[in-house]
Amino acid sequence: MSINNEELTLAVYAIIQLIPKRKVVTCGQIAKLLHKPSATRRIREGPWYRVVSTSCIISNTGACAQSDALEAEGVKIYTGSSGELRVLIEECGWLLEARCLEYVWYCVPQSTVEWGS
Repeated sequence: MSINNEELTLAVYAIIQLIPKRKVVTCGQIAKLLHKPSATRRIREGPWYRVVSTSCIISNTGACAQSDALEAEGVKIYTGSSGELRVLIEECGWLLEARCLEYVWYCVPQSTVEWGS
């Protein structure tokens, strides 16, 4: 599949709009759904608070704002053994499904993305 940075950003924005309140998704889940495992870190660096690291750690960059937003929605934030902020994916994780790609199709210019190739 050939997808450039702008198309990746549009696809990620489309997916995060589907995440329900009180739920989170890992950046690894999004990257896997888009068949772009090398984009995991880039996805995590976005401005979306319902996306957490693959290890369920809330980013140090803007962590207060992310934890505040998640707690305001009812997501429990935990402090890990090293002092890092975490969520328990078992409690608040949302499973992305391949059907999400149907929605993404409408949000990314179809002429430039070869989904499934």
